[in-house]
Amino acid sequence: MSKFQIQRYQVAIAVAHGAVASFKVQNVPLNGILLGHKLKSSAAGDGTPTITLNLKDADGDAVYSKASLATNTTTITDLTADQAVALASNFTIEALFSANQTVTDQTVTVTLLIQRG
Repeated sequence: MSKFQIQRYQVAIAVAHGAVASFKVQNVPLNGILLGHKLKSSAAGDGTPTITLNLKDADGDAVYSKASLATNTTTITDLTADQAVALASNFTIEALFSANQTVTDQTVTVTLLIQRG
């Protein structure tokens, strides 16, 4: 019987209202294989924008991106074996809205499932 070492890493990204669309948490140490993620957000105050989830490596290059995630919902994405992403450094987790969030503050919660070992 095989053993699976799955790390569940969760981060809350504060979305402060203002003339910006990109919100992020930097220097997140991630090591292993990304197997999937969950993104949970509340209603956006500025219409019905979508969210793009980006994982950027230490050089600022996007190694994973998932676009068109709806606001005011929970979206779960499982990656197939050919979509799995190797992670091995400090990363930036970014929630990029399709429109500036100028009306209300909120939090976007991102949960990553990472296979370790």
